[in-house]
Amino acid sequence: MTIPHDGLRRVLLAAGTATYRHADTFADGLENLDGVPEALQTVVGALAELGYEPEPGPDGPFLLNPDVQVLEEALHAAAQKAQVAIVYYTGHGLKPDRHPYYVLTADSTGSNLKRTALEPRDLLIHLLPDEQENASGHPQVLVILDCCYSGAGGTEVLRDSLQDLGNPNVWVLASASHLQEAQQGLFARAFADALRSPKIGHSTEFVPFDLFLGEVNSALALHRPDQQARLIRGAITGIAPFLPNRKHVPAVAGLTVEEQVWVARLRGAPEEGRETGFYVTGTTGRVRAVEDIATWMRSPDDHGLGVVTGSPGTGKSTLLALPVLLSDPDRAAPLLADSSPDSLPGRAAGLLAGLPVTGLYARGMDPYQATKTIAAHLGRQAKSPADLIDSIDKRPETTARILVVDAIDESVDPKPLMDTLLLPLAGRPGVKVLIGTRRHLLRPYDADNTFPADLLVDLDAERYRDPQALTGYAQELLLAAHEPGVPTPYRDAPKEVTAAVAQAIAARATATTSGGGQAESFLLAQLLALAVRNREQVPDTAAPGWADRLPTDVGAAFDEDLSRLGSREAGARALLTALAWAQGSGLPWENIWVPVARALAAEDGRETEAIDDPDDVRWLLENAGGYIVEDLGPGRRSVFRPFHELLAAHLRGEPARDRLPAVPATVTAWQAHNQRSQAAITRALLETVPAGPSGHRDWELAHPYLRTYLARHAHAAGPETFAGLVTDPDYLAVADPDTLTALLIPTDPVLGETARAYRRARPLLGNNPGQNAAYLQEAFAAEAGHPPQTQGIRPRYRTLMTRTRRDDSLLSLTGHVRSVG
Repeated sequence: MTIPHDGLRRVLLAAGTATYRHADTFADGLENLDGVPEALQTVVGALAELGYEPEPGPDGPFLLNPDVQVLEEALHAAAQKAQVAIVYYTGHGLKPDRHPYYVLTADSTGSNLKRTALEPRDLLIHLLPDEQENASGHPQVLVILDCCYSGAGGTEVLRDSLQDLGNPNVWVLASASHLQEAQQGLFARAFADALRSPKIGHSTEFVPFDLFLGEVNSALALHRPDQQARLIRGAITGIAPFLPNRKHVPAVAGLTVEEQVWVARLRGAPEEGRETGFYVTGTTGRVRAVEDIATWMRSPDDHGLGVVTGSPGTGKSTLLALPVLLSDPDRAAPLLADSSPDSLPGRAAGLLAGLPVTGLYARGMDPYQATKTIAAHLGRQAKSPADLIDSIDKRPETTARILVVDAIDESVDPKPLMDTLLLPLAGRPGVKVLIGTRRHLLRPYDADNTFPADLLVDLDAERYRDPQALTGYAQELLLAAHEPGVPTPYRDAPKEVTAAVAQAIAARATATTSGGGQAESFLLAQLLALAVRNREQVPDTAAPGWADRLPTDVGAAFDEDLSRLGSREAGARALLTALAWAQGSGLPWENIWVPVARALAAEDGRETEAIDDPDDVRWLLENAGGYIVEDLGPGRRSVFRPFHELLAAHLRGEPARDRLPAVPATVTAWQAHNQRSQAAITRALLETVPAGPSGHRDWELAHPYLRTYLARHAHAAGPETFAGLVTDPDYLAVADPDTLTALLIPTDPVLGETARAYRRARPLLGNNPGQNAAYLQEAFAAEAGHPPQTQGIRPRYRTLMTRTRRDDSLLSLTGHVRSVG
């Protein structure tokens, strides 16, 4: 049984009617439904595994053949017992002409439906708990109508919910539309199957309903294409707490998939995939780095800025992860379980335990998105950096807060992120900010020595070099020291041979920097060790030139290691390449990852048949999970990305930064490849948006990743692709304003009018598509005089005419973060 970590009690009321005592009173008669008991048992069994307590009936853990009064009483009783409830009903439904929809029970009669059957709108009344005056006290209820014409009933429940009748916290899942008849037992089987292995990772606590519904409908289409399940939501926003993710592991977002599996096993989860473990080493310089960071964090100063920098691959992210993980007991325990007291994690634990640290991975974020995330961590609300700074100035932090922000150089706008958000935050009492970035971002400040860092940990500097740690790291990987289930020829090799290979790897992974220092690439050492240990034999270290046969760089080492996958290498590479093009913190699995991988493979002229969802994705996560980080993305959904940006660049085919300015042909070729790839991604993402009843895209059902990042992919694909997207008024009503506003330029000769109207409405835009559509329609009417008409999203109100003063302004100043003199 899966017990959700939210601690809420969950109750299931499963009911259904197989036998109708007054079937002959209906004009066309009613057939008995022999499959109802089996359907009830199927649903009860599936939800019991997720922690639901079934309400018992006379015939077992469900209510069979209830009269209407018995069903009403059971509904009311279920609403009193738990904060979360699911009501599943299966049987006949009836929608007479010019009459409401009815759920039929065992005592229903054709001549008196009003008294002997149940209207779905009455569900809201019976599911309302006693003595609750506000919606926050109402239980969250999912009603599943597995009946003929149940879609009509679902629509009526939604309408009444929006009119404040009964319990507003009701979701309705209907197993057939109002023009379809449900096939016995088909939905129940599809429902149970979809719960067993959803296409999400360990980080998401609950299965998103749009994903679950897609899986159910895919299963229904195999047996009866005309039967479809529909989800109709009430007043709840976000991911509903009805379907716990049985794979969920708390506090593992940001770890590689292999590390997550290891954490899961330490917490008693069943085995799946290969053995894994953490590899974190340090003996001299790395230990000093941790000590300096801990000393700065614990210093009596109530604010300040710290910086961790270094060449690519030198372990900045690993170092920054230590305070984030080790300051939290829940996240520290798995890391320390396999670490000795004198190891780097063991020594760091005592220095960092109990610190008020919060981590943020800034890859793909703009300053506004970073602001919202940091504000949420601080218990505040802010839409812009200026809003957050102003909030803290008016209400300063009363307890110490330490923000660790990694991958600044991989954010959308690194310098504005620093100048408008992170530097001002670091100057506010109660807030310390520790950032991780490559050195080039510091150069504008270094030129006049104005960079205001209180702590600078440069991993290329002599103080923080740790050649013993680099060699030990390579040796542990060669021996698979923390992976007892992984075969390696080095376990049986002479110790001196393993030591010599580890030293050669460390030497290959150490390079001289432009400033004359030494950069130790733990990334390259990792990939070299993984590639070498998968060779059938250890090298003859006495033979001349044996070390020359080591891979030369990150790409070569990765390619050699990936070759161990044999016939599945092509599919694995295609899936990993899709992740390399992800925006933000990663690409969702669900219905996104595989279509993008196939589109990119087709664009590059590679085979797409090698990618078979979902088996290839699960196989990849189990067999190459060390290359993949799982994190939380838009909508708190699981997303995946390559574990390092250098690997992502290799998979994208992106030239090294130091080559781009020097070779114009390389720049041109890369720009063309990037635009073609982004166009393929955009097309693939658009195809994931379901069609609504009118045949147009139903943007309200678009995945949160599309709402947040589709605009960036389309913009990178070229002006025509971007214009085709942003001239769709339904898309504008659901798009993330923070992302889209920065891409809509008022001076654009084609999209200037759209940009000005969108920016006019921008301060009002939120999470409600209907309200957004109304605000945008009004703004377009004011700017252009002809408001666009949405195809599927109904505006909260319509603007027929507006009169406003002409406004040719291009930008709005909303505030400042420094004094104006």
